[in-house]
Amino acid sequence: MGKSWFLAYHWCLTARERTFYSREHQAFAAVFRYVVSEPVRVSFKTCFRGGGFLITSNNSEGEAERTASDMYLRWGCVTNDLAELLTLHRAEAEKFQANGWAPETHDNFVTLVPVEEAFGTWALRGDRSLPALFLVIQVVVLGILPLLAGYHYGAAHWSVPVAVLAGVGLKLGFENMLNENLIQERRQQITRSTP
Repeated sequence: MGKSWFLAYHWCLTARERTFYSREHQAFAAVFRYVVSEPVRVSFKTCFRGGGFLITSNNSEGEAERTASDMYLRWGCVTNDLAELLTLHRAEAEKFQANGWAPETHDNFVTLVPVEEAFGTWALRGDRSLPALFLVIQVVVLGILPLLAGYHYGAAHWSVPVAVLAGVGLKLGFENMLNENLIQERRQQITRSTP
């Protein structure tokens, strides 16, 4: 099971994947959840010689969540139909092959690990200014109440630590509410996509 939390108006998600490989389909299949109560997520992954990487997931909403470059493509659609998802994945893999990318042999995880690591590094470096912005927002959210209390009553007043606790409580309450909204949105997406 994974973990999800909301940090400075940004979702941070981790999950333990169960990954399977298929030489026949030239793909890996990863199965995971971020939170216990959500439906299972599935991603088909194909590695190409030279470092190309294709990920097709059943939890991405098309163009809005499409991550692409010359070497990488992460995309998908909201569906429970894994045959449909695999068909979409194969169609994109054929486009990669038409552009000169030869698929790797998908018979062990030695193929997947370095390509997935390179993709993760590329995706995280996409916008270096974003982490700094999130840090500033987080400091403001946690620090505004203590600063106001300290300015109004003085730094040694009992209201300053109470304001710190109130800021933490507001932050945690807000994160909890957003986490519940994430779960509800995911369930609604699956419900809409199920015939």
